[in-house]
Amino acid sequence: MSRRGAAVLALSLCISPVASSDDPVAAGREFAIATDGCGLDHGYRCVPVGEEDFTGLEADRRMLPGNWLRAWQVAQADFRATPDLPEEARALKHYKFGLAETADAYVVHFQPLLTPMVEDGEVTGIARASIGRQARYWIDKTDFSVARRQFYK
Repeated sequence: MSRRGAAVLALSLCISPVASSDDPVAAGREFAIATDGCGLDHGYRCVPVGEEDFTGLEADRRMLPGNWLRAWQVAQADFRATPDLPEEARALKHYKFGLAETADAYVVHFQPLLTPMVEDGEVTGIARASIGRQARYWIDKTDFSVARRQFYK
């Protein structure tokens, strides 16, 4: 099976059907909102499952330092409190996250997932659209306060 075929199969296994739409981007948005039950990647495809694959050196998943998760909690609370953020865009399932650090701050990046294109109930690709909002936070290492935040269009 091709990589795209496997991705479409995995996607179809982890979502519920949505109403068909003449607009593939709108249908993809409905599809994304209805998708749940697995770790998601762009196009709302389920990521491969592997309970212990985070321990190997070549693993896709990594162990994270505890302070990165403390910083993520601060950033996530601030992000959810953003007044002009629609409720559906607050759901964590619509994002992938990047965590890093500089000399003075922990960096937390919110990357919204790109929605799928859906035509006649079938996933046909990935749209250049998302439900979430891209943002980056710098969390001060000394007191875990938001030192800076940046929202992207």
